[in-house]
Amino acid sequence: MKTNERTKKNKLLRSDIYYSETIDRVWKALTDPKELSQWLMKGDFQLKPGHRFKWMDVDSGPTPLHEKQCEIQEIQVPHRLSFKITDPKSENVTFVTWILEPQGHGTHFAIEQEFTTQATLKSHPRVISLVLYRQHRNQIKCSSALEQILQSLLSYLTFNNNHSSERWTA
Repeated sequence: MKTNERTKKNKLLRSDIYYSETIDRVWKALTDPKELSQWLMKGDFQLKPGHRFKWMDVDSGPTPLHEKQCEIQEIQVPHRLSFKITDPKSENVTFVTWILEPQGHGTHFAIEQEFTTQATLKSHPRVISLVLYRQHRNQIKCSSALEQILQSLLSYLTFNNNHSSERWTA
């Protein structure tokens, strides 16, 4: 088995949040290339199974500091999007899944990040999520990275929709 394949032994991190916006609005913020480039990453993302794309820092200017090669693995509109992220420098691979479910008048949103090897965690303990490419590498630990994506999306949705969102708790 290759080290970049998914197995039950892989390390999985998950973080959840509740947004007061509808599932369709959250899905659009996650999958519309123009919206993604405003709050997460610039790139040539297209919502097509098997599509390969590159993502770069939103604030990177003409020369991106961090560029990741990605490939869409699974799409279930508007509930699930899974993609593989490969770091071209280290060749480390992670799988990211965005899961959306309607909850009340809003949306429960979860991010799962699966590491294919422990070497990925050891070589990149701070880089577990796309949003970290905009952060100072030494300031964020693995568990807070997923939270940062959730908060970035919350800020984006709140600013653009003038709605309030609450932190989801189990």
